[in-house]
Amino acid sequence: MKELAILLRCMALYAQNAHNLCEKSLFFQDHAFLGDLYNTYIDAYDGVVERIIGLADSNAINLVEVQMAAVSLLKSYAAKESENVAYFQKLEMMEQKLRAHITALNPSVSVGTQQMIGDLADKSEMRSYKLKARCKK
Repeated sequence: MKELAILLRCMALYAQNAHNLCEKSLFFQDHAFLGDLYNTYIDAYDGVVERIIGLADSNAINLVEVQMAAVSLLKSYAAKESENVAYFQKLEMMEQKLRAHITALNPSVSVGTQQMIGDLADKSEMRSYKLKARCKK
């Protein structure tokens, strides 16, 4: 579950950066969508962290380590893209990683947690549809 939290935090940071840095003709729609998106990732991250703590205790996860790992992962992506579409392409790749991680994690967690991460996967599929649509020429 910790790796899921790290990925979601990285996705939130990346989407927030993209929200701040998007520009050009589609600025208004991209800026609004990315603003909603990073808040969505933050909420998902928060839910995962609360689940980890709720199932164990507050010592079950070191949030500073999670944040540092998320930033380290973020560094593997370009800080600024020349076209907004690149942000959406990268976020779609992250969504695929998110679902793959959920699929691998699913059998090892409780039924309640399976439902929670299943909901995360379901919402990820819906976001992927929108991200892919934005990337079409």
